[in-house]
This record gives sequence, C-alpha cells and structure tokens, in this order.
Amino acid sequence: FLCSSEGCVLRLLRFELNLSRKVLERRAREALPFEVETYLAKLRGFYSYPEQLIFLDETSKNGLDSMQRYAWSARGERAVVRVPFKRGNRVSILATCDVRGFVVWETTEGTFTRKRFHRAFIKQVVMHLNPWSLSRSIVNMDNALIHMYKEIEEVVHRCRAMRLRIART
Repeated sequence: FLCSSEGCVLRLLRFELNLSRKVLERRAREALPFEVETYLAKLRGFYSYPEQLIFLDETSKNGLDSMQRYAWSARGERAVVRVPFKRGNRVSILATCDVRGFVVWETTEGTFTRKRFHRAFIKQVVMHLNPWSLSRSIVNMDNALIHMYKEIEEVVHRCRAMRLRIART
C-alpha cells in the first residue's frame, strides 16, 4: 500500500492504524539509576539531616508558554483566538529552596548567562549559605554549563559550604 499524498497518509494514520493527533505531553527524563546512586554515594559522606541541603535551579518562560492549547467551538466551526504573532519576552528565574520551601529567587529578562548566574548567586544565595555541617551548607546544583566554572566552586568554599552536582535529567 503506497500513499502518494498527505491526505492519503493522514487517512492511513486515522482510519487504518486508528491513530489520532493529540497535544504533546512533555515529561522530564528520569535520571539513570547509576547517576542517582553516584549522587547518593557522594551525599552519604556529608549528609546528617535534611536542613543541610539547599537546592538551586533556573527555568525560563515566554509568552507562548501560557497560551491555551484547546478551545470549544460549535461543530463544524474552527476554534480561533486572535493573538499577537510574537513570543513575548523571555523571563528566567533562578530559585533556591530548602526543606521549608523557597529561600530566595532572582529573575532576569532573557536567559541566565554564566555572568548573570554568578551575579545572582553572589547577590541572593551566598548570604544564606553556612559552613558545613550547619543548615544550608550542602549546595545542590545540576550540571548545567553555566554552573560549571571555577569561580562558583571558590565562592561556595569561601563560605565553607559544600557543593554537590546532581545529574541533569
């Protein structure tokens, strides 16, 4: 059976293979078991109680991230919404949390570069770090490239805190 048109392929998918088009659901990839075990093995050497841990990560969104994906309309009529043809401004947030919830956060327009990340870390996070083995003394970050530089290690060590890298998922 050979399809030579887009319509033929769509009919084949819908009726012959009984498939339907759906909105894609995104799920984070889980860390591999050996990555989790490596992290836990490192943590075991230093960890005594949950309050020692402080977690740090960044995320970003733009105007399209909040747009609805579905709408209702009369049968046979299209569901149309008029929207601007641009994505909007990207906003990024660097958030830090511990066992009690969010500790501090910093936002920036666009994305975090290494320089912006470093400035935000110095401005917001450092004042909340304590010498190991006190609370907030084990800093947990993923292996994002903007986290992988010598100066961040030096800043954490000057606070006499520790840094652990969490495998990216």
